[in-house]
Amino acid sequence: MAFEGLTRDIQSAPFFDAAARDILLVKRCDACGHVCNFEKYTCTVCCSGELSVTEAVGTGTIETWTATALSKDFTAVVAIVELDEGPWIIGRVSGLGSDELSHGMRVAVEFDRIGSGEPVPIFVRSPTERPTAG
Repeated sequence: MAFEGLTRDIQSAPFFDAAARDILLVKRCDACGHVCNFEKYTCTVCCSGELSVTEAVGTGTIETWTATALSKDFTAVVAIVELDEGPWIIGRVSGLGSDELSHGMRVAVEFDRIGSGEPVPIFVRSPTERPTAG
């Protein structure tokens, strides 16, 4: 069975609309200024429900990662990335093997569609990150 990707609902529509324009959205608490993941409905610091949608810069650092063989020909590398704004998000890493990653490595967000699904964030080496000597 093939994975056809994610589909939108009314709450996720703004996120996917922005992703289609290569923009990553997060939410900022109007009460304390803390930045949360887009899917949050209340601030994870002060519990305020007053969150405003804002654009993320789209860069961050790798905190941890794993590689999973999805078939004999494809291994998916997935990382937890701390965005420069603070929230951690999970996404596939493209163009790099797990042996090329390191904690604190700078990455940049891009977007990819799986099948007929919505665009999802993936991460690539940041243009400012230098490859490690192998």
